[in-house]
Amino acid sequence: MAVQESAAQLSMTLKVQEYPTLKVPYETLNKRFRAAQKNIDRETSHVTMVVAELEKTLSGCPAVDSVVSLLDGVVEKLSVLKRKAVESIQAEDESAKLCKRRIEHLKEHSSDQPAAASVWKRKRMDRMMVEHLLRCGYYNTAVKLARQSGIEDLVNIEMFLTAKEVEESLERRETATCLAWCHDNKSRLRKMKTCKKALQPSRREPAGRGAPGHGHAGLPARHAHLPVQGPSGPCTVADADPAVPVRQLPTTPAGKQFCVHPHPAGWPLSHQDT
Repeated sequence: MAVQESAAQLSMTLKVQEYPTLKVPYETLNKRFRAAQKNIDRETSHVTMVVAELEKTLSGCPAVDSVVSLLDGVVEKLSVLKRKAVESIQAEDESAKLCKRRIEHLKEHSSDQPAAASVWKRKRMDRMMVEHLLRCGYYNTAVKLARQSGIEDLVNIEMFLTAKEVEESLERRETATCLAWCHDNKSRLRKMKTCKKALQPSRREPAGRGAPGHGHAGLPARHAHLPVQGPSGPCTVADADPAVPVRQLPTTPAGKQFCVHPHPAGWPLSHQDT
């Protein structure tokens, strides 16, 4: 009885720990499905409009040139619809295959063969190491380890690399990449009270406001809610000491800087980068 309870508890612990392994690709699949639906509906409406215009023109006595022009427009819209549909289906198929691959990987945990279980545990350890390296900002090392271990489709490298691009663009005082990311994830961000400022255009301010190295006065208002680890404990950028540069707020060794990384489930956490 005790053995069964221990096994059940271990299984539940494993499910909790492996939740992000399936959560991330599922959310990606769901997002791509909604995007595909919107794209196909939009292009279908365009085709319907040009076809209706063609039918209206044919009801009279149109010139040959005008009919040919309208037919070319219909063909063009149909080509765009076909291309968008193929691209959307391919993206959904990739996400579905990734979900299936990860489910199959997790099923290997219950294998009765000791050798297979040992291989699974080694892969799981490699996955945990890759995730930890990504959170710490060691992107190149994480990518090399994932490639060497053959687990590139079992870890969320793409998500972290996207966060890296956003961070680097903000360091260059460029907001286009960050705002594009906010637009792509606006449905999720609306549910997070701490991210309301990022979605309010009236509160947006140029990222170049304020001179470099003069504390956080140059940060736009939408970044004021980000959590940082100050010398006296956790706080937000808005509550931090303006006399202390943002890069010096975290109590980190020399050569390291504060950055924001996404949680495996898709939400940002504060970590350190090198």
